[in-house]
Amino acid sequence: MSRPPRQPRGNQERGAPTREMVLEYLEKHPSHGAKRDIARGLDVPTEHKPELRRILNELEAEGALVRTAKRAFQPAEQPPPTGIVKFERIDSQGELIGRAMGREGPFGPDIYYQGSLGKSREIAVGPGESALCRIDKGGDGIWRARAIKKIDATPDTSLIGVYRANRYGGTVDPTSRKEKSNFIIEKADARDAKDGDLVRINARPARGYGPRRAAIVEVIGRLDDPRSASIIAMHTHGVPDEFPEAVLEEAQKATAAPAPREDLTRIPLITIDPEDARDHDDAVYAE
Repeated sequence: MSRPPRQPRGNQERGAPTREMVLEYLEKHPSHGAKRDIARGLDVPTEHKPELRRILNELEAEGALVRTAKRAFQPAEQPPPTGIVKFERIDSQGELIGRAMGREGPFGPDIYYQGSLGKSREIAVGPGESALCRIDKGGDGIWRARAIKKIDATPDTSLIGVYRANRYGGTVDPTSRKEKSNFIIEKADARDAKDGDLVRINARPARGYGPRRAAIVEVIGRLDDPRSASIIAMHTHGVPDEFPEAVLEEAQKATAAPAPREDLTRIPLITIDPEDARDHDDAVYAE
């Protein structure tokens, strides 16, 4: 981490800081909001550090500063360059919007979510969730965030695999190529899965160097079921198949756009897709 820059004082002698000096320093150096960084940056002598503490507490009480940690501050209307964003809502244009998180809750202007930072796998976040983000202000005056890491999610220990039954219970062969070995499933954790079923499992914490164990939490279906291929692909690429309650509520409120439609259900169409097709969208009709 870089050292906080010192604020030039010219020929001014070292003395007590002022409110204006503190606010100007934080505006210019938003990533150095810790109290010791401010003291170093303003070259505050030891005997005047109580005055700096008083100023910081006073500015916080007035709402000019927000406490982001026990001894760190941020201007109330200026999110930090890197910080936690709590996403709160989706606007009428479908944009996910949040605000920076302080010690007492969200603060500052609206921040628009712009996806994940870099070329890593897309980080799925929704209303009510938080992520560590890189935050910047565009030339249009709008604050935007790109996620580095989702921080409030429970670590994902679930996997998709094929269950192979044996007399002791069974094993699961994960569909992910990243998993190099299978998981042991005890009879009590098999959930009535049958040999060849596609299942979702939760891996148990590893103990020493023994075989890994897991419990089946869902029997998805058979491996040759058309739905199974989609679920495997979604899980492999991190596409969410469960959504926060706030997102589901928004979806329930959505209505279809009015459009002229003609009822053609009277036509005896015959689909020509194979039985295992996931979309039956090819059909013929002859008069």
